Amino acid sequence: MIKYEDFGAIGDGKTDDFNAIRKAHEKANETGEAIKATAGKCYYLKNSEGHPIIIKTDTNWRGASFIIDDTEVSAARPETYPSCDIFRIENDYEPLVLDENSPFIRALNENSPAILKDGKTKKLANGLGYPALLLIFNDDNIQYLRLGFERDRGAPQKEIFVIDENGNINEKTPALFDNEKITRIIAVRIDTKPITIEGGEITTLASQVHNDEERYREIARGLMVCRPNTTLVSMSHYVKNEIPKGKVVNGRGFYGDSSRGFYKSDLAANIEFRDCFATARVMYGASYEIMFNHSYDIRLIRFVQNEENFVEPLNWWVMGSNFCKNISYDGCYLTRFDAHCGVYNVSIKNSTVCSLRLTGGGEFSLENSRIKTKGYGNGIFIMLREDYGSTWRGDIKIKNCVYDSTLKNPKIETLKLIWAQWANHNFGYKTYMPSVYVDNLTFDERLGVKNVNLFYLENKDEAFSFVEDYSKESFDGTPNKNPYTAPKTVVIENNNAGVGYSLENKEFFSNTELIIK
Repeated sequence: MIKYEDFGAIGDGKTDDFNAIRKAHEKANETGEAIKATAGKCYYLKNSEGHPIIIKTDTNWRGASFIIDDTEVSAARPETYPSCDIFRIENDYEPLVLDENSPFIRALNENSPAILKDGKTKKLANGLGYPALLLIFNDDNIQYLRLGFERDRGAPQKEIFVIDENGNINEKTPALFDNEKITRIIAVRIDTKPITIEGGEITTLASQVHNDEERYREIARGLMVCRPNTTLVSMSHYVKNEIPKGKVVNGRGFYGDSSRGFYKSDLAANIEFRDCFATARVMYGASYEIMFNHSYDIRLIRFVQNEENFVEPLNWWVMGSNFCKNISYDGCYLTRFDAHCGVYNVSIKNSTVCSLRLTGGGEFSLENSRIKTKGYGNGIFIMLREDYGSTWRGDIKIKNCVYDSTLKNPKIETLKLIWAQWANHNFGYKTYMPSVYVDNLTFDERLGVKNVNLFYLENKDEAFSFVEDYSKESFDGTPNKNPYTAPKTVVIENNNAGVGYSLENKEFFSNTELIIK
């Protein structure tokens, strides 16, 4: 068992212990020994010098606390205190990078397409000889061409897959898209030995540096999981001294850098966050306390915020994700579930969540939960993200759930169950509305809900303001860059709230089967 004090850590909450803690973990990583912090100590961390503390072994922080001093950190001044994660959880295997000339990729590209969606492709070549998480690219096809805020030019088509040593694809990570060809792959070996990081009260002292350009910039000074089979237990993260957006400081309204997240993952699989605590950040552009990228099987169990932090209107929501498959909440109390550049398969149960924003496909299952919407998105149950094409190719299932609001006097006569927006914009993929199954959806009495509009479809493009059928290839001879596919079925069961359910825009939904039991 290794202790931080063995390498010079003081733990007085004032002396910078970063290098001592980094050296302790370097030793533990070499020997395979566990780390144990000293209960009652407070470890102060400031100057990371652009290098995170690498953790590869079991670590026990119970009873100890940490201060991460971001007071002088700025994305515009990396030479001062670099915007670099403080902790990074890794395994012993370096990622394997394959190019188009590798035998593995050449074997995939012998097929056309190389990988078919919806589980039609079950095996990738002959495997790598070990189980792996793969991030597979087709650089010749650009997707997720974002529209609106922070509009961008998209990214190469990419997806994650989990394979066994022989190349068989895990049935829970089928392709969301047809992959015409593969140009490169990043492969992360799945270390079958699990590790646990437990305990620790971590407080971030927020940056006091004004963002002179007053535009969306991010800093990253959190905990990044880049290792399969990792569990984080009973960890808490707090934020102090954040300056509200617009507060006058030194004669001008303050605008700070956003947070890229404290709890994070990238190229990871089988990750569990259990009995952890999160703190939402002040919204300058956006700030994510929790952010997952390129990861599979992420489980959040009893992951919570406090009530004051939950309802504060100036705070941004906690959770975002990109290119992930199989994310679940169980017993959580968090302000958002948000899928930016696609997620495949989501399960939320026994939880309270403020905002549900989706891009992706597979099954989205919501059970025994309360959707307690904040001001943004009030009157909407699920938003399909308009900036990525309002698309969910699959099923949305809602069972035994309650719709509520954080507002003091909310009045919502008609609820928009699924909100979407159509725009004549090429997002890099076809866009879909989901099939929907609703079983015993009820509403807080304060709202006064009488009707449910199953799909509220907003038209962003004025040229097509009177269009009813968005699935056509063209309108009045003008090319339609975004043919929209209507849902196959809508099923309503156990309408114990006694509200009316309706499908508007009859032409668009002409082939949608509506079943009310």
